[in-house]
Amino acid sequence: MLAARANIPKYTAYIIFKHIGFGMFVAIWSTYLLQVRGWSLAQIALVDATFFIASTFGEIPTGIVADRISRKISLLIGCVLMGLSVLAWLFAPNLILVIAAYLLMGLAFTFQSGAEDAFFYESLQRAERGADYARLNGRLMALSAGGMMLGNVLGGLLGNVRLDLPFLTSAALSFAALGCVMLFDDPRRGEHAHAHAPSLVGIVRQAVALMRSNPALRTLMIFMPVLAMGSYVAEYVFLQPQARALGVPVAAIGFLQASVQGISMTASALSSRVAGWLGRNRVIMLAPVVVIGSLLMMSAFQVLPVLSCVGAIAFASTVVRPLISAKTQGLVPNEVRATILSTSSMMFSMVAGITQPIVGLVADNFGFSAAYAGLAALLALVLGSIFARGRGHLLGEAPSG
Repeated sequence: MLAARANIPKYTAYIIFKHIGFGMFVAIWSTYLLQVRGWSLAQIALVDATFFIASTFGEIPTGIVADRISRKISLLIGCVLMGLSVLAWLFAPNLILVIAAYLLMGLAFTFQSGAEDAFFYESLQRAERGADYARLNGRLMALSAGGMMLGNVLGGLLGNVRLDLPFLTSAALSFAALGCVMLFDDPRRGEHAHAHAPSLVGIVRQAVALMRSNPALRTLMIFMPVLAMGSYVAEYVFLQPQARALGVPVAAIGFLQASVQGISMTASALSSRVAGWLGRNRVIMLAPVVVIGSLLMMSAFQVLPVLSCVGAIAFASTVVRPLISAKTQGLVPNEVRATILSTSSMMFSMVAGITQPIVGLVADNFGFSAAYAGLAALLALVLGSIFARGRGHLLGEAPSG
């Protein structure tokens, strides 16, 4: 129990290092490709889509690594690959090698995605704090957003000096996160001998059977990735070029990106309170309305103040995430936890990999207004269908932990 409790501050440090580093990368990556490489929005969207292609094909195998071998080993591999991929991305001399570096980064992400939530949830279980998961996970998401916010500011400032500095610092922070992971105690150690662990095929079969037999789990796993797509496009794909088109200088873009992360941090920290004030079901129902409505506002008004709608999208999509995550965790057994969570990440990667190049192409040829309107229409169609078919699963009671 003591080792599991000690995991919590170590994991917190890992999350901070990881997200500061990633925030520095995010703050400047598309600006770098626009100004240094001279690429179009369609080319940038195509490059970014390769990240999600790697994530789509890598999520299940890497989730199995975390379930079959060790959450800790999966996270170690992820940190190493993330640091190396950032360096490779920076020094790649042409489009093909940049895409290869991005594929490596997508693979690094898959080693971390399912293993992180599984590791934290199981550490809390071993520490006899499982009932605190929703509240503590909300705080961790706030720290993640805070780390991203700090990284965005630092990335913008360093990028204003020299555009390669944010990437070099980001790689260094990935290796700092690696040091934290090396100190983790695996909460599943001693749970079963490796010889009695489920086989690779057995894990896949168990995960597939669970998803097929549990419509509530399927609904939750589809809802969050689709909602997150609107947030991702607004915050990470279009915010930087949209801001530049509206006259925002490079040095200020990091602060703009940081302000959005500050809103996400606030939403994560207040998620449980907001659910208490408004009711959990009302929060889940309102989140898609805010995201879609904000995208339509950004389509209708191409002026600087409309960038505040990105903050509204960030708040709505983030405040609901701990609520959905808590219910999902309660429906998943430990033996396939990382695989199931990786499958949810894979669904987001599939949605992003298909949607992102299309909206980038639309923005290049018809402008940002058309791209925002098209994305809003797509989200309205898909999320409306999810609510029509699975309203009861989304709005049912969350597990207590």
